Amino acid sequence: MPDGEVENRVLMTEKDYSQSQLDEAGNFLNQNYIGCSFSQIRREIARRAAPAARDMSALMAAALAAWRRGCGEEGRRLCDQRRHKLLSVHDLSPT
Repeated sequence: MPDGEVENRVLMTEKDYSQSQLDEAGNFLNQNYIGCSFSQIRREIARRAAPAARDMSALMAAALAAWRRGCGEEGRRLCDQRRHKLLSVHDLSPT
């Protein structure tokens, strides 16, 4: 916390994480956001993630366009199905 106080919270997630993943996340937060409130951390992570999400969306669109050009009508149908599945993956969906 900004005043130097440490606050512990239990977070319930939809996914299970290994101890090494949790340690890595904790180390990242400690290295980059020490002294910040939760709302400051949330805003900063969202601000930093926005360009990456845009870049990922542009990259996916370019890959899908290339696939369509190379695969004809059957490839377009398959590509549309795959795109729908990719966009429904929570980790890849823009927030």
